[in-house]
Amino acid sequence: MNLNYKLVKYQDKLYYVYREVNENQIKKGKINDLRDYWKCDITLKNKSSNNNEILFLREIEDVEILEETEY
Repeated sequence: MNLNYKLVKYQDKLYYVYREVNENQIKKGKINDLRDYWKCDITLKNKSSNNNEILFLREIEDVEILEETEY
């Protein structure tokens, strides 16, 4: 079992990346359908990616972010 999740802090909440999909692999207008199907809370476009990836994120509830730390 792989427990190495990618974590994303967005709007003072913590999320893990459930799926990363290239934007060109998703039919136009179907991002919300995929988000609902995969039971994700939000989707974000990865600005640091050269191939326009869409990140499907699930919120990690019951977590308190104590300080801003970069690794």
